[in-house]
Amino acid sequence: ALQAAGKKIETVESLGGDAVQQAFVKYDAEQCGFCTPGFVMAVRSFLNKKPNASEAEIRSGLNGNICRCATYVRIKAAIKTAAKN
Repeated sequence: ALQAAGKKIETVESLGGDAVQQAFVKYDAEQCGFCTPGFVMAVRSFLNKKPNASEAEIRSGLNGNICRCATYVRIKAAIKTAAKN
C-alpha cells in the first residue's frame, strides 16, 4: 500500500465498460467471475503497451493469471477482439 501512495490507481470499475470488458461479456469469458477482474486489468494494461500482440505474446502477458473454470479459449478470443477495437 505504501508503494501506491500518490499514484493513480485503476480498478476494473474505473474502465467503464471499455472494449476489454465488452469482449469478455461477448465471448462469455468470465464463467464464475472470480478471476475476471484480474484478467481484465491485466489485458487492459497489456494491450495499452502492445495492441498488436501475437498469441504467444498474449499468453506471456497473462502469465500469473489463473482461471479454474478453464475459459482460456474464450479469454483469448475476447483479447483478440478487444485488441482490434
